[in-house]
Amino acid sequence: MLRVIPCLGVQRAATTRLPAALVLLGDPDRRAAPGLELLRSLGLTGSEARLAKGLAAGRPLVESARSIGISHNTARAHLRSVFDKLQVRSQVELVRVLCEIKRVGSGFP
Repeated sequence: MLRVIPCLGVQRAATTRLPAALVLLGDPDRRAAPGLELLRSLGLTGSEARLAKGLAAGRPLVESARSIGISHNTARAHLRSVFDKLQVRSQVELVRVLCEIKRVGSGFP
C-alpha cells in the first residue's frame, strides 16, 4: 500500500518553507500503532507526537495531556499546531489520518 502525505518542509527563510511530503509504503496486513519516530518525521515535536499518539489510541485530549505531563491548555495549543502541520481541521480528521498512517506505515518505527 502506498500513501503520500503532504507536510511542512524545511524552513528556507523566515516566511518560506520548502514543499515536502512523506511517502509511506507498507504491508496492509501488518498492524501497529504509529511510532513516535514516524510522527516526528511528519514534523511534530516530541510532545506533539506523544499527544497525537494518545489521541490515535482513543484517549480523550485531557487524558492524553495528563499522561504526558502537560496541562489541558498546553495540549490544546499543541493540538492546534498538530492540525496545522498535518493539514487537518478537527480531532476526528486527525485521528482518521493517524489511523491511516498506522495502517499504511505499520512497517515503520
